[in-house]
Amino acid sequence: MPLTITAHGPGHSPPRTADGHHRLSAEITWLVEGDEALVAEVEAKLSPFCRRVSRSLLLRFGNSVGGHDGGPLGRVVVHSDKWDEADFEEMLGELGERMALLPFSAGNGADRDYEQGITADHRVLYHAFVYLRHLLCSSAPPEDQLVPALRLILARPHRRFERVTRWSPLPMVQRVEPRALLGMVTPHAKLTRVPRATANVLAQALHGHLPQQVEETRVRGTVDVPENRFVKAFLGKALGIVEQMRGVVAKVGRGYFRQRILADCDAMTRELQPLRRHVLWDEVSELRRVPAESQVLQRQRGYREVLRHWVRLRLTARLPLHPDTTRKLLEIKDIAELYEIWSYFEVERQVSLGLGRPPVEVGTPNVGDLGVNLGRGLRIAWEGSVELFYNLSYSRSRRDRSYSLPLRPDVVLRIPDGPNRGDHLFDAKFKVRKLDDAVQTAEDVDEAEQAAERRGMFKHADLYKMHAYRDAISNARSVWILYPGSELRFFDEVGGRVDGLEELPEVPRGVGAIPLRPGEQGDAIAQLVQRMLG
Repeated sequence: MPLTITAHGPGHSPPRTADGHHRLSAEITWLVEGDEALVAEVEAKLSPFCRRVSRSLLLRFGNSVGGHDGGPLGRVVVHSDKWDEADFEEMLGELGERMALLPFSAGNGADRDYEQGITADHRVLYHAFVYLRHLLCSSAPPEDQLVPALRLILARPHRRFERVTRWSPLPMVQRVEPRALLGMVTPHAKLTRVPRATANVLAQALHGHLPQQVEETRVRGTVDVPENRFVKAFLGKALGIVEQMRGVVAKVGRGYFRQRILADCDAMTRELQPLRRHVLWDEVSELRRVPAESQVLQRQRGYREVLRHWVRLRLTARLPLHPDTTRKLLEIKDIAELYEIWSYFEVERQVSLGLGRPPVEVGTPNVGDLGVNLGRGLRIAWEGSVELFYNLSYSRSRRDRSYSLPLRPDVVLRIPDGPNRGDHLFDAKFKVRKLDDAVQTAEDVDEAEQAAERRGMFKHADLYKMHAYRDAISNARSVWILYPGSELRFFDEVGGRVDGLEELPEVPRGVGAIPLRPGEQGDAIAQLVQRMLG
């Protein structure tokens, strides 16, 4: 019986990509049927997303995006609504860029030596691997892709030209300079008498003699320059990260995680190895020091991209992700998990822009064996005591007080003074696409909630949760859903419903939702933060 995959319920087959792969929506449950041995192979390949039902298999990808090896199904490409692997890679790239700019406290490993910081410490190996995989992904933004930059360098390598003086046999001499004429009467020239009949003008001038060799200056080009040594070393380090990851996963990984990461290692090696084996590197010696001052590295196409990636890769110790979070990003590309983390640092970026100055302090994350823990209550602070927290806990027993149950919003912006003094809370809700999913009239709630839950899109309880934050946390002033949509809506405790920033009170008090998407300017969140900061 041939293997088939259809949408569970409607029964339609999935569309195909241009490469002929199955393109599956993460919001749909997919039914795999056919020969039992083939179904078992699919189950082994896609175990985190499978549930057995008799002889069939149900696939549910949740928040995962990107490509997966489906065994007998071939490669399957998963997208979430209109979001796909390119959006995941874009957020990951923006996150890495923000992390590289933050002033983390001393002792978090960000200032360690490059050699140790990337390849000798498993605590940052996962983070380096995540970033390197991003650079090698074809769906990453063009400015982040590493392979085109390296190919450009190989096609047009930087060369240093130098003048070399040497004694050459007379027939081989290409150009005679004035100083060479003087050298012809020195012992180095090895003057030899020639027959009168064959004497030319030069022999006549030298009284019947000709030099056997002449001193000449030639211009020689070499690719053995510091900039190329740097790129060669970078390639070696990149391959070293891949091989170390392969070794670690082979020892401690298991099941789908091990299978997925080893497949990534193979794909990354296929990209890097031909570039490293290029004949150009045979002429290039080993790197002795990083030529960071080089204008070629800073400005020339190809080289400047490699330098930028080297800097970011060196700062991967700053990426404070919990090991479980890093595993999700590595194993299943959990886009909802990444959206929450990215949202925190996007709010940080907007606060920095609004204040006109960067943060002065970032709390030290906890370091573990396989990652650095973003943890609860991570704090970023600016001059003037403005603070931004990630997963700050409120409870009855803490200074950050909730009079009832413990609560932990994703993002807390704490403003110390002014009309908006207090805590402004944000929760990232990747699954919300339209505000109508979140805000309906009371009589529509039950029916809409059931439909949304069936679609895997949204639970109406999310809006109730915002009210719970507002009511239970005494210092809460406004509470917002961050979602990847396009509309803003706010319910002010005094003015009622607001459908645009221009209608928003100067001192908002209530709950609402505001759009936030990667790759866009974030005008709504920028204006909101600016208004809050005054």
